[in-house]
Amino acid sequence: MDPSATTTQLDINGVTFTGYETAGVAAGNIYDSHVYRTSYGGACYEISLVVHVGNAGNYDPPVREFDEAQAFDRLMPILRSFRFE
Repeated sequence: MDPSATTTQLDINGVTFTGYETAGVAAGNIYDSHVYRTSYGGACYEISLVVHVGNAGNYDPPVREFDEAQAFDRLMPILRSFRFE
């Protein structure tokens, strides 16, 4: 985990996960990740939501930027459906 990252707490179906966000770039790629971790039943679990896109500034002619926030808005209901059985 990036030591400068801000952590949050997220309850997913009665289990508290610690979450943080991280971003990175490499060779014309952009990575945004929302990572959630918990300890449950004596084991550690991680759920990572990752949006990976090409840097729109690298294209000629220019292309429209991808809306990463909209992608995470669509991924969060899937994350919230997770449950231990």
